[in-house]
Amino acid sequence: MRIYTVYETNNMKYIVVPVKEGFNWFAFMFSVPWAMFNRMWLFTLVILVTNVFIGWAVIKFGGDMTALMTALIGVAALIGWTSNDLRGHVLVKRGYKAVATLLASNSDSAVERYLRRSSINHNKTYRNRAGGPW
Repeated sequence: MRIYTVYETNNMKYIVVPVKEGFNWFAFMFSVPWAMFNRMWLFTLVILVTNVFIGWAVIKFGGDMTALMTALIGVAALIGWTSNDLRGHVLVKRGYKAVATLLASNSDSAVERYLRRSSINHNKTYRNRAGGPW
């Protein structure tokens, strides 16, 4: 089971987006395509500039290929750890709201579990212990 944060919006149509919490292996291995796929253009530019700058700095200060690869793997690990949090932040900036955090085996079951839970909560009339809505 994984932890997902569910974001939803009602801007033009009802959209629910689950974002897995924790490390993102795809963003670790392929950070630029991952950022472009998620339409995070500024983050794509930051990744490219950072990698070019680190490559330049390591070579400029006399580092070898081992130092360069260590530095780039370190940056990739940092991207892998922060990518899902950044994706959630970008979704909030686009008008989404974080509405639930839940356990699910995959993203589809996270959406299904959220929709099932939200439909149950919307149809429920809240009553106190005496049985009335007061």
